[in-house]
Amino acid sequence: MDVRIGAVYVLEGISRDSSQDRPVVMEVLCSFVRRRSDERSEPETGVSGDVHPPPPDMQAALTVIARRDHTRDRTPIFLEGANLAGANLKGAHLRRADMRNANLRKARLHGADLQNAFFFKADVSYAYLHGADLRHADLRWAKMEHVWANRADFRCARFWGADLRRGDLHRADLRNADLGSKEIDLVTPPGSSSSMTHLKRPFPEGWQISSYHFPSVKMDQAILLGAQLEGADLRGAEGLTREQVQAAANYSEHLLPEDL
Repeated sequence: MDVRIGAVYVLEGISRDSSQDRPVVMEVLCSFVRRRSDERSEPETGVSGDVHPPPPDMQAALTVIARRDHTRDRTPIFLEGANLAGANLKGAHLRRADMRNANLRKARLHGADLQNAFFFKADVSYAYLHGADLRHADLRWAKMEHVWANRADFRCARFWGADLRRGDLHRADLRNADLGSKEIDLVTPPGSSSSMTHLKRPFPEGWQISSYHFPSVKMDQAILLGAQLEGADLRGAEGLTREQVQAAANYSEHLLPEDL
């Protein structure tokens, strides 16, 4: 273990001293993280289930990746499918990072730079995103139950199909974000028992459409200016005000909380 950790920091030194070797070093470290994460057991999925932090050598590699000079990146960080549950990535520079299908359950991402990052179908449930910058992030179909995203910046982010049950978006900035149902969870043709996904509006008359909903999401003081809410079921949202909704680009009156 100590040898691997030492090797990680040697590679960090090489990446700092040699601009020519820097891309190769980052590729090696990302490959190491993905391979090492495959050896981790899956965390428990219950509300009280513990998520253990990554092993020290894997966390060391993540720390080096997170604090690299991202202004010299030639290619995005590639961590697709990696098991990063419980990882410490506070303040990480992961702009444009590819984390599709990654497991970020209970990961600490406070203040991280996640602009334009790809979280397609990633598990971000119970993750800490306080103050993180997720402008233009791709969060389609991501698992975001119980996510803590106070004051997070989601401007222009895409949430189609994301599961935000019991998430906390207190004071989050959702200006021009797309929370609408341009992609529908399930669309069922008349007389059929089979449903289809990833279809876009408009649908033929008589088709059954499942609504995209936000059950028990805390949205008090969230900024929704220009947000796309067409087809979004906000009846279960908590702390939502009429002023917030009216600032959005589109919304469906019958899908708002009854007390508005």
